Amino acid sequence: MTEALVDVRRPTDRVILLPSTKPYYGLGSILSDRVANHVHRYWMVSDRIAVLQLKLSKQVKVAFTNVYAPHMRPSAEQSDGFYDTLQETIQRFRHQLLFILGDFNAKIGQRCEGETFLGLYSRGYRNDNGIRLRDFCAENDLFLSNTAFYKKRARNITTWQGISGRGPIFNQIDYIILPLRFKLLLSNSQSWSGTLVDSDHRLINTNLQLSNVYKILMNISRTQPSALTFDTALLQDPDIFDLYQQSIAKALVAPAPTESLEWPSVLIRIKAIANTIIRPKIDTVQRPDDNDEIAAHSRAQKRLRALSTSSNDPVDQLLYRSRRQALLRTIRQKCKEAGRLRVTQHIMDLKKYKYTEKMYHIIRRLTTRKRPAKFIRDHDGRIIGNSRETAQVITEFLSGQFHKPHLSDVSVGTYSMKSPITAEEVTQTFRSLKNNRAPGADHIPAELLKYSPPVVSDFLSRAINCHIQNPTTSMRESLNHGVVITFPKPNKPAGSCANLRPITLLSTTRKTISTVILNRIRTKVDKWLSPNQSGFRVARSSADAFWAHRWNIALTRRFQTNMYILVIDLSKAFDTIDRHRLLMVLDSILDPDEVQMIKALLSATTLQLRLGDALSPFLFVVYLEAVLRDLCVHLEISMRELNTIVFADDVDFIHHDPTRLEHILLVAERVFRAWSLTINVSKSERTTIARAPHTTDESWRTVRKLGSLLGDSEDVQQRKAHAATAFKRFWKLWIHSRLLPETLRVRLYNVYVLPILLYNCGTWGLTDRDIDSLEAYHLRRVLRIHYPQHISNADLYKRCNTKPLRIHLTRSRWRLFGHILRRA
Repeated sequence: MTEALVDVRRPTDRVILLPSTKPYYGLGSILSDRVANHVHRYWMVSDRIAVLQLKLSKQVKVAFTNVYAPHMRPSAEQSDGFYDTLQETIQRFRHQLLFILGDFNAKIGQRCEGETFLGLYSRGYRNDNGIRLRDFCAENDLFLSNTAFYKKRARNITTWQGISGRGPIFNQIDYIILPLRFKLLLSNSQSWSGTLVDSDHRLINTNLQLSNVYKILMNISRTQPSALTFDTALLQDPDIFDLYQQSIAKALVAPAPTESLEWPSVLIRIKAIANTIIRPKIDTVQRPDDNDEIAAHSRAQKRLRALSTSSNDPVDQLLYRSRRQALLRTIRQKCKEAGRLRVTQHIMDLKKYKYTEKMYHIIRRLTTRKRPAKFIRDHDGRIIGNSRETAQVITEFLSGQFHKPHLSDVSVGTYSMKSPITAEEVTQTFRSLKNNRAPGADHIPAELLKYSPPVVSDFLSRAINCHIQNPTTSMRESLNHGVVITFPKPNKPAGSCANLRPITLLSTTRKTISTVILNRIRTKVDKWLSPNQSGFRVARSSADAFWAHRWNIALTRRFQTNMYILVIDLSKAFDTIDRHRLLMVLDSILDPDEVQMIKALLSATTLQLRLGDALSPFLFVVYLEAVLRDLCVHLEISMRELNTIVFADDVDFIHHDPTRLEHILLVAERVFRAWSLTINVSKSERTTIARAPHTTDESWRTVRKLGSLLGDSEDVQQRKAHAATAFKRFWKLWIHSRLLPETLRVRLYNVYVLPILLYNCGTWGLTDRDIDSLEAYHLRRVLRIHYPQHISNADLYKRCNTKPLRIHLTRSRWRLFGHILRRA
């Protein structure tokens, strides 16, 4: 606790005199024992300004500036001199948490339109000193904290009391001021009368929630101003959509001859038009008062509350309160309706995803997005407090990791294409771009190109064809520049750059061209790949790979044999591949035009494969397939004899002889190293599939593969636990059933909880007991049916208009089995 004393004289106190020009005006501070240990400095600027500086940590300092402003009676020059001195004083505390507190002898008056330095609850009129205080606060982005909170009693707002011939006088002339950016930290501020010290001033206290002050001070949450973002949801409006397309078509209808192939200039025009038609996004937080009708009712009830508290007529007070209560009931009803509409919209959004994608999007929405703690330690183990220095250290580390001096760049010379990229291919790719994705260095959201007229596709197709045949610097910058962001790796100690996962935000232009190339080569590459690979392929998913594991386990248990699984771990696989060997592999699969397109994307980049687009994972799958084929050559076996289950970079070798697996690992380590891939032998896992007298003794059942457990009953228990977690996220809706109707609650359960419960259920081989434990799971709690109430499963399913889970399980198993037979 820290208190500032102004115009208080207590003869029993011990006085410490500091150098001053005129030791007449009283300034001082009282600190609690806990705060006194953090005093860094205390000095007098003048006889009207004193500064107390606390050092809370190595990086965080707090400055309290205690002031005693001149009265109205002295000359204007004296008041102006006071504020000039105060201005010079606070300049040195720009990057600290600053409080200016004391007697300003200024009536600030009521807030005028457009003023941000004071709240709604100031009193009186504004005098000359109030005008000076207004100009000072507005110039320095400050805020008067004790004007921000409504207090029913005037004695908790006014700060000074005097007596005149007509009676007592109450004024608000004392303030606690803080920077405007810290306004959100305020929780309360008011004045108190009845102190034991004789003074005509009242005590003012301000409460703050300091949990986020460190992020604001150290500027961790945002190191630089954010780029302009657009409210692309407005393009769903038909009128705005038509206006946007017409404006772009008009701007690009007759470009200059030298500008026809300059794609960056086209992007500049698109961004300028979007800035005019699609307003920049200001606030992305959804609030109930975003509805205009709710906002109008909210403003009306606030006015009625103010009228009720200011009126002295009991009849008027009763009238205002009754009208306000009616408005509050209307607001609650409107908020409830708006909430139901949002829930319905979420349900419709999730229903459009396929079965294999639905759980990913559900987890993404249910997971609380907490910003993980990210800090870096220097060579001495100390935390780097400066965010810019932290960014520089991370940049140097990633540059050294991605840049391989011994690997030469991919050369792209002049080339004549036989089958150039067409505008129709670009248009089709534009339509496949996903909404609400972070833009790259060009700050062009995908929606700006997705909803653009066909003339934009024509411009991009000509520009990329020109770049492939004769590379240009401007187009190379549009394709290769990206924004790298880092996230701490889960379950890794923080503080080391090696434990950060970099993610590259690529430009929409590169994403488009990568997808165009992928659509061209997908069919050829898919025929070349072996059926063991399930990652990044059309109509393949993790369910295929996991079903293969379950099938092998079933055969092993049926014939009472043992099976051994070796899982190899590749270190930084995407960052270490040899691009020249990759191009040699692609030469044997693709046409020269397609290889030249890929060369154009890989040239002038430091990354071996630039993650973030659709093409890079597919190219890695091709590279890994070539490595596995080379491994078969060294083992002198065919790809069919090399029993593997592969999903992306997860390679599982399966054999009935453990010594054979160790031999494969020994040879694979040499072969992978020759292809610039590193196997981390210490992290390679070995699993034995064998029958035991009791299922609890079979350790393989709890082994995780692609998000599921190998044991059927164990996987069911895990699914139930995950579903229970998702179910608890909506506990308010289940408890307060009046918020949503029963049908909407059931739909919410079916969309958010059921897919998590039944993830990969097509691979399950369950007993009747396991199925019974799943039946009607959670539905009784959704409908709030508890003991002693009773309802049969048949009546429960009929009431919820849904089918038993047995039907879902059977349908999923046959769907997966048919899919596997069709792909065989």
